[in-house]
Amino acid sequence: MGKNEQKMQRHAQKHKLITCRNVPSSYSSHRHIPVLMATRLGDPQAPTHVLVVPRRHIETLNHLQPGDDAIVGELVRRAAAIAEERGISASGFRTVFNTNRDAGQTVFHIHLHLLGGRARLVTVRDGRLENSR
Repeated sequence: MGKNEQKMQRHAQKHKLITCRNVPSSYSSHRHIPVLMATRLGDPQAPTHVLVVPRRHIETLNHLQPGDDAIVGELVRRAAAIAEERGISASGFRTVFNTNRDAGQTVFHIHLHLLGGRARLVTVRDGRLENSR
């Protein structure tokens, strides 16, 4: 593990974020599917704030290869299914990928944020989601 990766792992542990190296197997409801779902453990940005994370390490969206299309598709389909399960699909929800530091990516393992549960306009300011109201 390189110095940069170690630094990111320390950041993830400090902020109780989920990455490919510290994922409890209990978070995966279907172990044969290469995606897992986990509720973000710290600093939720909405009443429903769920991360959908692939098991396979892909650092950023910039690192996706043509063979990764199924993984990204599965992340999006999972997010929609979770929104339905959580009762927020009819009222609306957001899905967000942050890519690189200027966009607010702090853990360099792609993950899709599913946000919903309240009717608010949200903006991105300094890499963080903020309520506009």
